[in-house]
Amino acid sequence: MAQGTTVLGQLLALVPSGLFDKLATQYKVNKGVRKMTARAHFAVMLFAQLAELPSLRKLETATSALTPTQRRYGLIQACRSTLAEANLRIPWQFYRDLFHGLLAMSGDTFPRHTFDLAGKLFSLDSTAVPLCLSLCRWAEYRTRKGGMKLPTLLDHDGYIPSVIRVTPAKVHDMVEGRKFRLNPGDALLFDRGYFDSACFHRLCKQGVFFVTRIKANITFEWTERRKCDRKAGIRIDWIGTLGGSSGEACTATLRLVRYRDPETGKELEFLTNSLEVNAKVVADLYRKRWQIEQFFKWVKQNLKIKTYLGTDLNAVLVQVWIAMIAYLLVKLMHQTAPPGAISAQRLLTFVALGSCSISQYVKRGKTFKEQNENGVII
Repeated sequence: MAQGTTVLGQLLALVPSGLFDKLATQYKVNKGVRKMTARAHFAVMLFAQLAELPSLRKLETATSALTPTQRRYGLIQACRSTLAEANLRIPWQFYRDLFHGLLAMSGDTFPRHTFDLAGKLFSLDSTAVPLCLSLCRWAEYRTRKGGMKLPTLLDHDGYIPSVIRVTPAKVHDMVEGRKFRLNPGDALLFDRGYFDSACFHRLCKQGVFFVTRIKANITFEWTERRKCDRKAGIRIDWIGTLGGSSGEACTATLRLVRYRDPETGKELEFLTNSLEVNAKVVADLYRKRWQIEQFFKWVKQNLKIKTYLGTDLNAVLVQVWIAMIAYLLVKLMHQTAPPGAISAQRLLTFVALGSCSISQYVKRGKTFKEQNENGVII
């Protein structure tokens, strides 16, 4: 790669021209446009995401001082009114399909999860994003509050969101949770917010393995008590069915595992439909559900999904999907960089400053040790 390439240029180069042009033709996003084409809009909005520019005015000021190297990779000077018009003109579905297209083309770039499971491992959860109700009337939540939710299905192969949906904040998690579809042999982790016995029955019929926490008001009627490995923290390993109305909705045979955390001494009860997996593995699997919380935390801290450059629904969704594309591109670049060479946070700093490429950074011998002790979410 050329020595004059910036990090933003390298990120933009990861987006195949064929995929981008195909979607641009499909959605007719460049029809009648002279300056702010879809490619220019994407470059400017990606720059705004990674450089954490808080407003259209700041973005206009930043793009007025671009270097020749930055302009070479699609960045243009963005007038506030032109950019606001583009946020309304380009449908958010264009960037949604671009994200899924990039995800499909990434293939086996990311490492597989470490558990001995037949299929893929997913975590399901959602995060709430508050919005100003007076500016975003479409996001009405309560009388004086506005907001939206991002129900997300996180793939543990690289910790990449496989499916993301955007709903008003007042929509219950389970409403969207029922819409996610997995393949037989896949494993799904979710918390008690998605506890639904009818959904459990459907997952069992589909051959999907799940692990969740059981609610305190749910009874479990055991038919078999298995021997427990108390040294591993297992206190109960029962086979049986749900009781009461929950048992009427889900007649499948389930398993209840009680695990005592050696660090906190707290006892947790897990419900699963896998009868063969080791009880300690069931507890370890649910511990990995925390990675989706880490994903939400990283995105909110490093990308712009809490403040928006527009108040229209389409403008907000455009920014959300470009944030997800930015996350995917940063993960792809980090995955292909030399081990321990640079962190994702340092990448974002380089984008903001228009700094050198990763190859130049590595040649200078400036390696960076990852701050995340778990080595999972970068």
